[in-house]
Amino acid sequence: MANKRDSVQHSFFEQELERIFDALSLATKWQSPAIFFAIYETAASGAEAVSALESRLNKRGQHITHIAPDIDGKNNLAEEVFGKSAWNETVFFMMHLTFSTDADLYETISAHSDFLINNRVRIVYWITQEDFIDYVAKAPADWDIQHKLFDFSEEIPWRSIWSRIAKKAWASVKDQTRYADDYFTETPAKDILSLDILDDPKSLLKRSQILVNLALFYFRQKNFKKAALLASQAIEVAQLIGDKTFTAEAQIAHALIQADLNQEDNDFDLRQELTGIYFRKSTAWNNLGHLYSVLFLFDDSLAAYQNALEIDRENALSWCGAAEAFLELNHLEKAIDAFQKAISYRQNSSRAWKGLGKAYSITGNQPKSVECYMKSVEIDPYQRDIWVEISQLGSKGVALKAIKCALDLDAKQALGWNLLGNIQYHEKNFSEAIRSYYRAIDLDKTFGWAYANMALIYAQLNQHNKAVVLFIKSIQIFRNDADKAHAYYRLGDTYRASGKFTSSVRAYREAEKIFKNRTLLERNRSVPGPILFDDPSIQKKDKTANAPIKQAENRDVVEAIVPKKPVAVVKNKTSISRSRMLRKVLETNKQARNTEYWLELGAFYIRNHMYDLAEDAFQVAIELEPENGWSYYKLGIAYMFTGLYKDAVPLYEKSIQLFEEKKDKALSWNQLGNAYRRLNEHSLAVAAYERARNLEPAKNSMVSRARQSLLSNCYT
Repeated sequence: MANKRDSVQHSFFEQELERIFDALSLATKWQSPAIFFAIYETAASGAEAVSALESRLNKRGQHITHIAPDIDGKNNLAEEVFGKSAWNETVFFMMHLTFSTDADLYETISAHSDFLINNRVRIVYWITQEDFIDYVAKAPADWDIQHKLFDFSEEIPWRSIWSRIAKKAWASVKDQTRYADDYFTETPAKDILSLDILDDPKSLLKRSQILVNLALFYFRQKNFKKAALLASQAIEVAQLIGDKTFTAEAQIAHALIQADLNQEDNDFDLRQELTGIYFRKSTAWNNLGHLYSVLFLFDDSLAAYQNALEIDRENALSWCGAAEAFLELNHLEKAIDAFQKAISYRQNSSRAWKGLGKAYSITGNQPKSVECYMKSVEIDPYQRDIWVEISQLGSKGVALKAIKCALDLDAKQALGWNLLGNIQYHEKNFSEAIRSYYRAIDLDKTFGWAYANMALIYAQLNQHNKAVVLFIKSIQIFRNDADKAHAYYRLGDTYRASGKFTSSVRAYREAEKIFKNRTLLERNRSVPGPILFDDPSIQKKDKTANAPIKQAENRDVVEAIVPKKPVAVVKNKTSISRSRMLRKVLETNKQARNTEYWLELGAFYIRNHMYDLAEDAFQVAIELEPENGWSYYKLGIAYMFTGLYKDAVPLYEKSIQLFEEKKDKALSWNQLGNAYRRLNEHSLAVAAYERARNLEPAKNSMVSRARQSLLSNCYT
C-alpha cells in the first residue's frame, strides 16, 4: 500500500516538475518574464525538485543563479539581478526567504513584480508549505495576479493552517508535529478551535481569513479540488464563530468555485445570505462582483465593483471588474475608460490590457486591439486564446509569431494549425501551408476548412483532381450553409479550370441554391477560411441551419443575429432548467428567453469548434421549447461533431416526429443516415437515406445519392 502511495506521489512530483520546466522553457524561448512560486513539503523533496529542475534547465543552456537573503537582509533581489549581464540566459532561484530580516518581506516581493516583468526576468521563489501559508496571510490583496503556482505537495498542509488559525488552542501543545494532517481533516473544527472561540473570537476571526484567501488563491490557479476543500472548511469555521460577514465571504468563495465547476451550490441562497450585510473590504466586494459575473448578473456585478471602488478608488482589480461588467452590458466607452483606469493603477495588469483589447476589437479598432493584446501577452504569455486573436487581427509578421506562440502552448488545436496554414498560404509558401492543413486534419478529421483550404492550394497549382476530391470532402463535412456554398463555388471554379463545364455549372447552382449572396462568394473565392461574415446584408440571415427556424406563433421573436460577443453557457449535461445559472440568465437577459437566441448561439459555437458549449446551448433551447424540432436536430449535429453518434440517433428521431414540413423531415432522415453510417449500421443507414430521398427527391444531392448507392452495394 505504501509503495503504491509513494508511486502516486512520485508521479505527481514528475508532472509538476514537467509543468514548471515547460513554462520556463517557453518563457526563455519567447524572452518573456516569469514569476513562479514552487512549494515543497520537506527539505528533502525541495532539494530534489531544485536539483532536478536545475539539471534540466542547464541542459537547455540556461544558467541558474541562486539568491538567498542574508540574515542581516543585505542581499536585495533587484541588486542581484542588476549584477547579472546575461538576463536572457539566466533563471533566478530565490531560496530561504525566511532567513530575511525584512519585516515586510512579502510586500517587498509583490513590489518587485513590476520590476521583474518590465525587465523580463525569470525567477522561481522556492518556499516551504509553512512559508507559503505565511505569505498568503501577509501579502497584499492582489499579490497573486502576476504569479503562478507550482505545488510539489499533493496534499493540503492542514497542520500548518490549523496551527496558525488555532493559536491559543495549540499554545499548550508542546509537540504539534506528532499530529498528522489526517487528524485535522477528521477532527471537528469545534474541537480544534475550542479555546480560541471562547477566549479570543475577534483574533480567531482575523486568522481564519487565511482559509478564504487560500481557497481563492487555489481557485485562480485552477486547482479546484484544494480550493473547494478550503472553502468548505472556511464556511464551517465561520458558522462556529457566528460572524455573518465572514460567513458570507466564505459562502461567496465556495459558490464561485462551484459555479466554475458547473455545479449548483444548493445550500447557498445568494440574496438571502447577503441581506443586511455590507462588506468593509474591497476584496470581498471584488469576489462578489466576480461571482455575479459568472452567474450572468452583470448589473449586480457592476454594483459590487462600484461598492469596492467606494472603499478604495485606486484598486486596479475593482476597476478591471467594473470594466468587464460595462463590456458585458455593451457600455463600450465606459468599459474602455474603466480599463484605462485599471491600467493607470496597475500598469502590468495583463487582465486589464486583455479587456481593453477586447473592447477595441468590438468597436472595430483592430490596430489598437492588437496593441493591447500584445501588451497583455508580454506580461502573461500563457494566454492561448489571446495569441489566436492576435493571429487573426494582426499584420502578417505579428500574426505568424502569434499563431506559433499559440501552438507552442497547445500543439493539439486543429484551428491553430489551420490559421498557420492560412498565413503561409498568403505568403505563397504552399508546401508549408499544406503540411499545416494536414496537421489540422490529423487532429480533427471533421474540420472541413482544412480540406477546403488544401483544395484551394491544389486548384491554384492546377492539380485539379486532388482539389475536386478535397472540396467534395469538405462539402460532406460542412453543416453551415455559407461554408458549404463557398466549397461548392470553389469546386465550380476548379471544374471550369479543368474544362468540365457541365460539372462546373452544377456546382455553381448548388452554391446559389443554399446561399443567395453571390457577391460574397465571388469576393472570397481565393481566401482561405473560415470566412468572416462582416457584411451587414447577411447578418439577418440564419447562416447555420439547413432550413429556416420555425418560429412559434403569438410570441415576441428576437431577430436572429449572430452575436459578436455571445453569452457563455454553463457546461452541464444535466437538466439545465434546474440550474441556478440558467435561471439567472433568463431573469436578466430578455433576449435569452427566446429559443432562437440559443439556437443561434449554439450555431456560433459550432462554427468556432466549441462543441461542448454548443451542446449546452441547444440543451437550453430544448428546455425552453420542448416541441421545437430544430433544437433536437441541431443538438444531434453537435453530438456528431464530437463523435457521439449513438446519442445523436434518438435526437434525429425526435426531430422527425416534431417536424411538419417534408423537407425538414428529409434533413433529419439524411442526418440519421449519417449517424447510422458512422455506427457501421449500413442497412439502417441505407433505409434512412431512402426515406430522405422519397420525402424530397429534388433536394437529394449527388453526394448523398452516391453515398447511398455505395452503402447499398456494401450491404448487399
